[in-house]
Amino acid sequence: MPETYIVDPNGDIIIRLLFSPSETFAPWREKENTEPDSDNVKSLGHDEFEAKVSSRHLALASYYFEAMLSGPWLEAVSCADGLRHVCLKDEEGFDPDALKILLNVIHGKNRIVPRSVDFEMLAKIAVMVDYFQCHEALEVYINIWIEPFTRKPLPTSLSRDLVLWILISSVFNKPIILKSATKIAILHGAGPMPTMKLPIMSSIIENVHLQQQSLVGQVLDAIRRFSKKLAKDETGCTFECNSVLLAKSSVLSSITI
Repeated sequence: MPETYIVDPNGDIIIRLLFSPSETFAPWREKENTEPDSDNVKSLGHDEFEAKVSSRHLALASYYFEAMLSGPWLEAVSCADGLRHVCLKDEEGFDPDALKILLNVIHGKNRIVPRSVDFEMLAKIAVMVDYFQCHEALEVYINIWIEPFTRKPLPTSLSRDLVLWILISSVFNKPIILKSATKIAILHGAGPMPTMKLPIMSSIIENVHLQQQSLVGQVLDAIRRFSKKLAKDETGCTFECNSVLLAKSSVLSSITI
């Protein structure tokens, strides 16, 4: 059994997280249905993280726990030790260090909450905040953690870091960053945006794809209009030049969305 991390000595809940240390968080793949490399395959075994916490603090901070710990949604199981036990699994992308930070914030352990986190940890925290619906409880820290990263430019292509930015900015309600990040994804992506199994809202994914289709349609319309001008010799170019351009535009205009 793992050593219990004590968040609240008088707590009445034990949270257990089963996780695979060898599992890569949000691995980047060109296609979502690509089989993972052998190095990224989940280990058959799991490690455990266990924390003693207060149900009152959890219910006040998190809509998820408020529902779980009351009424017909009582999912936590009371054990022989007199405590309720809640088991979490890393299928949702949960990380033990991120969970520890989140629980300390929720319980007001301000002196041990880090004043800075790396970009990867910020994304891991975003996954948990989205799942547990505890945005308000972490709002002050989120603004502190995210500020250093806003001083740097966003990635200029559709990449893993850009998708992490879309996750972070959508979960933490940073509309300016989200707008800029999705614009880059629209201009530099092809086909549905990879989500890396992160909890990015389907409306964002759909909007990126629809905007991409719209842009392609506009480009093809412009090519077709230009083709008509070439056919009518309205460009002012030589016959040879028009012939080459017409051939190229005909090929491009045959593309279907």
